[in-house]
Formats: sequence, structure tokens, C-alpha cells
Amino acid sequence: MLPLPLYFSDEFRLMSVNQLLQGVYRSALIDEARLSGELKSLGLTLTGDSSNSADARQPPPLFVMPFASARVHTWDQANHQFNLYLRQIEQIGSRQPDTAVRQLQINPLNLYPNCSLSPDQRTRDSLVKKLLALLQLAAAENISLLLQQPTEQQLECWLALLSDLIQNPAAQGSIGMGLSATSKRLLPTLGYLESIGNQFQRRIEVQILDQPFNNDQRSYARHETPMLTLASAVRLNLAAACAFLESANNQHLRPELVISDRRLQPVISLICQDKGWPCSLCDPPPLPKPKSDLGFGDRPCSLRGIQIIEQRLKQTTEALAQQQPKAVPVIGGESPTGQAERVRFLPSDIHTPVGSQIEIRETDAKQAFKVCSESQALDGQLSSYARRTLLEAFAARVLQQQFELASLCARETGKPINDCLYEIEDAIVLLDQHLQLASSLLSPQEVHASGDIVCELAPLPLGTLLGFTPWSQPILQFVAMTSAALLSGNSLLIKPAAQASLTAHWLFHQMLACGVPPEYFALLPGSLDEVGSYLLEDYRLDGVLFCGSALAAAEIQHQLTKRAGAPLIPVISDTGGRHAAIIDSDQSVNDLLPRLLRGAFSHAGQHHGSLRILYVESSLADELTKTLSQAINQLRIGSPESRETDIGPLVNRKQMDSAYLHIERFQAADRLLAQAELGSEHDEGYFVPPTLLRLYTLDELQEQIEAPILHLVRFDREELNSKLDEINRSGTGMALSLFSNDSTLIEQVKRYSRASELNINPPTLCPNSMECPGSGLGLSGTAARPGTADYLRALVRYQRLSEPGEAINLS
Repeated sequence: MLPLPLYFSDEFRLMSVNQLLQGVYRSALIDEARLSGELKSLGLTLTGDSSNSADARQPPPLFVMPFASARVHTWDQANHQFNLYLRQIEQIGSRQPDTAVRQLQINPLNLYPNCSLSPDQRTRDSLVKKLLALLQLAAAENISLLLQQPTEQQLECWLALLSDLIQNPAAQGSIGMGLSATSKRLLPTLGYLESIGNQFQRRIEVQILDQPFNNDQRSYARHETPMLTLASAVRLNLAAACAFLESANNQHLRPELVISDRRLQPVISLICQDKGWPCSLCDPPPLPKPKSDLGFGDRPCSLRGIQIIEQRLKQTTEALAQQQPKAVPVIGGESPTGQAERVRFLPSDIHTPVGSQIEIRETDAKQAFKVCSESQALDGQLSSYARRTLLEAFAARVLQQQFELASLCARETGKPINDCLYEIEDAIVLLDQHLQLASSLLSPQEVHASGDIVCELAPLPLGTLLGFTPWSQPILQFVAMTSAALLSGNSLLIKPAAQASLTAHWLFHQMLACGVPPEYFALLPGSLDEVGSYLLEDYRLDGVLFCGSALAAAEIQHQLTKRAGAPLIPVISDTGGRHAAIIDSDQSVNDLLPRLLRGAFSHAGQHHGSLRILYVESSLADELTKTLSQAINQLRIGSPESRETDIGPLVNRKQMDSAYLHIERFQAADRLLAQAELGSEHDEGYFVPPTLLRLYTLDELQEQIEAPILHLVRFDREELNSKLDEINRSGTGMALSLFSNDSTLIEQVKRYSRASELNINPPTLCPNSMECPGSGLGLSGTAARPGTADYLRALVRYQRLSEPGEAINLS
């Protein structure tokens, strides 16, 4: 970032607009302690002329925070929002100028459906055209137009749009934007705005709040966050902003301060009174929800729209594209040689190799069992503290190289890179949950005994486990299985899905690099059909962890029955299920739309928690179908390596063929409601467009189709019980989400539903959330949710140890 004293020196006027803009970009991820130190070195404080302090005792007017409208996803919604802004301008213009605030705050992203934070030129021109129309009408009514305070992800987009507007000769009237004192980029942003104001000789309104407008910004708390978290740093930041605004370097910015901290109100009022700046008060932000301390100093950075992050990610992706990673067996820290490689190709472009894989042989499987079984004799040599330390080092290493991991996972599996970054975050949260639970769950527990007997239950490892990680959650499940196995003292043979073996090899290599004993784990890539018999029929196997399809789980159970005379072993299987939602007629389609799109079509509908069936009350069905049909055409289908992609390809040809066959059956029956179009750029990949299908009953779905397909079922209120019955008899541990404000209907669903997870008016349907639908019922398997106490308990057996409570002296 540029040195902060520069903004107060004569050199400031020598800086170009582009240099100051680069200062905004580079200051996004500056360390908070460093920034606080630089702010302190300026020696600035919030002070004002107290000669008129009596007048300052009058409290400033109350500022009403603008309503945070939901993001628009269709042209109807975008046009409706534009018309709302037009009507608001007319309403404000009809007020008396001396009795009302003549200002309108707008969100530019609400003027274009599913607008990107880095819009292309066509989208940007459309936004500027609409903003220009609003600005001209506002100028005619003598109203200031402000771009409402952006989130840190929106800031750079806002600055680009504001620059385009100011340069436009037709842009007359008062224009500006809101800013937050919690942003690390406040001072550089003011410097940049002053520079473009000077270049085009325009006055720019700046409204500075001492809190973020979108309070959820405080929930970032990820590594290298662009937000200040300490109140003292926010006050220093605000003082620096005020000092710049009252300095000679500011000639074109007209500030307004909005304060929520009542302790700052007197001094801010004095400052504003001295300088003639508008000042107002607003309600303090709600307290953030308490969150568990992750125990890690860093968190994943999945923020978008921040150039410095985008540049790092782009460089990582380009470097990875030049490599040809290889997934090889690793046993005891060593890899066998002399085996044939199988080339793997991108799901988004089947002619471009992504890497290669070497499958294990039967001798490799036997050697892996030998090494890992023998490691059980060494188990006591690694203390619980050492295990925790190793896992913390592993988490830190993954976070440090998260862009490389996310890029590799996106290229290999076809999952959009944003979903991969979210999965990394979920995996680290899950790892922390395991660490917090292990200290209490995996320690000896005293139990009741009679007389002078002391009795305790001591947890012991099961032994040598076999873990099957899926392609749909390769990072999360790898972290879940390996952390649980290491904490519980088990050794683990890892058999990754063939479509995610490169990702598993990368994670495995990071574990060994952190010092995890190589004899505790083995990586054994290969398809289940070809290597399953080597692994599942070995008598040294003590347990199986599986996440995948129900058919594969059944095949595993069948293979285990061939171990004649071998003891029964636990099989902890997660085979997913179906996620359904019921929507009552009292719901707003516009409010639900973002959740429905995200729940059904993120991960290209391949996540085990993806929304697949939507029950809609008949009176709302037409409106919802129309809105969804428009919205799916605005979803961006493309390369999973792009931050702008909403839907990537499916993982392989088999998935794609099954999806198209399913769609064709419904289309033949005239039950295809809507489908987005694919372009020629999608011809070389396993792409399936987002699709809406008409379903009459859940019984029609005989198989699980993992694709961006959403099935809509109409129902009348009197049919609700029958619909609940068909959900209950589906045979899977289905998750059910209900959207209704009717307490009677809610109680009815609670009473009749046997879903393994029932969510009433959930705030999100995102399958990447740690609160994704669980499993462990019927055809959905036997697994507990990773990150829970039951998951860890499943990996240990308990030894009951009793002995006399007091020694008896016989002498």
C-alpha cells in the first residue's frame, strides 16, 4: 500500500489516478496491526473547536439506514427495482427542501440480474446507462444520488462505476458513495475519489459511517480480512479520514459523517460544526452472533471482487495449468515405481489433460495393511498433544496454500472454484470441531461401580481403517476422516475417488510435510471396481469409512461378506439422500429465489445436500415457475476455474448421460418447464444446463440424478399429509425444509415428517454450509455427521477397567 503520510503531503498532488487506485487495491489485505501502527504514527486524534460546544450539545438528526434489498436474479426484478428508484426520486422531490433530506441511496447491482462483482463491458455499460438516467432525474429534483455503502467485495466495482459516471459528459447533478470507517481502504479510497474529482472537476459526496452498512461483513473473520476488527483501529481510521477531508489536499469531496458510537458523538459533532459538514446519528449495529474460537490465526479467504485476491488466484491457476500433477500410491512415505500411468482429463474440456494417476496393485494393498497394522504397536508413542499439534500445523499449511488446493480441486472435479474455497473453509471448521471434542470424548470416563471398586471406560482405537473419500466433497471428507482417525489413534488407508485422486494426493502430501508419521496413513488411488477386492477382503481390516453412492455402499458390504470367519467390522457409510423443500402460499417468491437457486444449482446439483424436489402450493406455483424459469437463464455456466462461474461441468460422462436421459424422459412427456441454453464453448465438456422439470409425485423418481435439475411438485393444502407420506416412504434420510408463516401448517409438518433433518424457514439452502443435510437413515447410510461427537465415538471401542479403589494394608 502507499505510505499513509503521502495523503497529507504535497506529493499527493503528483500521484496519478491509476497510482492512487493501485493504492486502494494493495491496501485491502494489509495486516491490521501494521495498519494500526501506521495510523498511530500520524499522531491524529478526533478533536474540534469547543468554543461552540453549547450548540454541539444538541444531538444530530437520526440517520435511517437504507434497506438492504435482496439481490435480483431476473430482468423483471431488475426493472422493478429501477422503477422503485424512480418513484423514490419523485417522492423525495415532492418534499419541502428545508425539512427533508434530499438524498437517495441505491445499490447498482440491483439494476442487472445476477450481476457480477467484476462485470464485463456490456454489463458495465448497461449499469452506467441506468445510473445515468437516475442521476439526471435526481438532478432535476435537486437530489443527491449516493451509491449505498458497499461491502468490501463490492467496493472496487462501485469505484469503477462511479468513475464511469463522472467521466460521462451527460452526468449532471450530485453523485457520491457511502464508505465505512471499518474498511482498511478508507483513506486510500478517499484519496482516489479526490483524484478523479480533481481530474474531471466534479464534486463528489462521501458519506462515512463508523460501522459497516452490511453488518455481516463482520462475520468475514477470515485470514487477511479487509475489515478492521478492533474499535481502537476504527477510531484511528476515522480520525485519519477526517484529517484528510479537512486538509488542503481535499478540494472536491463533500463529506457527511454518520455515527453509531454515542461516545464519539460530541467530538464528531464539533468537527462537523467547525467544517460545516452534515452529521447524523444512527442505531448501533446488532451484536454479532457468538462463534466458536477456531484456534487458528488464519481462515480461508473466499472473498470476491478484490483485485489483489483475484490476481493471486489467477497466477496460481495459470501456474497449475502448466503442471501435470500425479496421484500415486504412498505407503510408509514411499511410492512404488514402474507402474503404468492413466491420464486424466478436465471435465470442462475432455481434450485437455489435468494430470495422471497410478493405481495400486494387490502387492501394494498388502504392503499398506502391513505397514499400517504395525503402526498400531507404536500408537502410544504419539501423545494426544502431539496429534493435536500435527493437525493444527496441517490446517495452517492448507490455509497458506488454499488457492493452489482450490484451483486443483476445481480443475479435477469441475466444481466452481468458489465452491472449492467454501469447502476448504468448512473443512477447517470441521477440523477445529474434532479438536475441541477429542479432549473430552477420547479420554477415560469414570463410571458407576459398587463398593470400593473404581471403574472407568477407556477409549481404544479400532485398528486399521479404510476410508473412501468422494469426488463431491474431496477436501471436507479427507479432512474429516484423517483428523478423526489420527485423534482416535487409528491408522487409515485412504482410497480416494478416481475423479478426485489428485486433490487427495495433494492433501496427503501436506499431511506428511507437517510431520505426521508416514506409517499411520497410506494413500491408495484406484477405482473401486478394480482395487476394492484387494482392500475389502483383507482380514486385517478393522473398519470402513465410506462416503458415496448407495450402490457402491452395497458393493462394499457384499465384499466384506467374503471374509469367511473374519469378525464383523463397523461400516460407517454416508450415501446421501434427497433434499426437498415445501413452500407455502404465504411466501415471497423474490425473497426465496436466491436461496432456491443456490440450493439447487450450486455444485452443478451434485452435492449430497443439493435441493432436488420443490413442493409448491398451487396458488403460488405459476409465479414461482415463471420467476425460476427467468432466473436460470441468468446463471453463468462455464469454466470451474473462473470466479464468475455459477455452474460448472458434471464430474464425468456417466453423470452427464444419466442427466440428459432423465431430462429426455420428462421432455417426451411434455413436463420440461424450463431449461437454460448452452453455447458452443460448452461442447467439449460435461455440461448440463440448469433445468426445471414437472413432477407429480416423488414416487416417480426411481434413482438419484446428480445434476443441476430441480423437480417441481404442485400441491393443495389438503394434500399436504399425502405429500409428507411419500417423502417419509422414500427410504432415504431425506432433509426437508419448510417455508411458511402459518403456525398450524408448521406444527402439522413437525408432527408427520420423519425426515432426518427438518428445517423451518432456514436462512439458507446452500449445500456448502456446515449445516448441510445430514444422513444416517434408511438408504442414506449409517454415518453420523462429521464434526460431531458421534462421529468420533464411532472410531473407538471402549475397554471397561475396574480395580480396587484403595489398597488394603495386610501387615
